[in-house]
Amino acid sequence: MNQQLLPGYVFATPITLTIEYSDEDVVGLSGGEESLELRYWDGSQWSSDGITKLSQDTANNTAVFQLEHLSEFGLFGRDAGGSIYLPLINKE
Repeated sequence: MNQQLLPGYVFATPITLTIEYSDEDVVGLSGGEESLELRYWDGSQWSSDGITKLSQDTANNTAVFQLEHLSEFGLFGRDAGGSIYLPLINKE
């Protein structure tokens, strides 16, 4: 608090994050856009601990996630060769 970083801080009540993406962002995903996952870098690997996918609206290109913590996140999807990274851009 008081503008200090709090490593490992977990929200008492998880927050909800809605991510919007375009059709172009998900071209080539063999698992379809339903394969989108939100992950964060835990220092050694991309992890989904503390992240739950609540819903996805493929018609309107949105995915809703519940987060127990904040971090730098990446949106991933499956392609024929494994995982790909979609840049996550915050539009305000």
